[in-house]
Amino acid sequence: MMNRLPDERVDPAAEVLALLIRNGIDYRREKDGLRFALCEGGHQWETVCRFSPDTVTIYGVYPFLVTNRAQALEHINAASAALKRGGFFLTDKRIALRVSADLFDAYSAPEAIARALEYNAGAMVHFWAHMAECAAQNSVFQIEDTETNATTQ
Repeated sequence: MMNRLPDERVDPAAEVLALLIRNGIDYRREKDGLRFALCEGGHQWETVCRFSPDTVTIYGVYPFLVTNRAQALEHINAASAALKRGGFFLTDKRIALRVSADLFDAYSAPEAIARALEYNAGAMVHFWAHMAECAAQNSVFQIEDTETNATTQ
């Protein structure tokens, strides 16, 4: 972190970019944020960050499609009740987890963002099997072998 004045405003996008670069995480800029993949314990998911003046909102998105909406909402409610921060929701046919980092000052901003990303990742992995129960057997990341008509994940 650069030397900063205590009352200096924080640029949420610049702080997230610095963290991603420092950790060697590839990302894609979008009009309204950043998108990148995270993985842990053999699980990989998409992470999206959106920014407002003093907040970074982090969305972890599971890679599988929901096939049973009622069951998905049941699982989402149960998992959200167990969380201390953030909450799960259903967007289109995918389950996402939203967590935010409030950036109160320039000194604590990098740590607040890192903690929010770690919390999001931990919850994504912790609830992986629970959320996968209401999803299609195949994830949205499928590779089809046209010679044998086999599909792999």
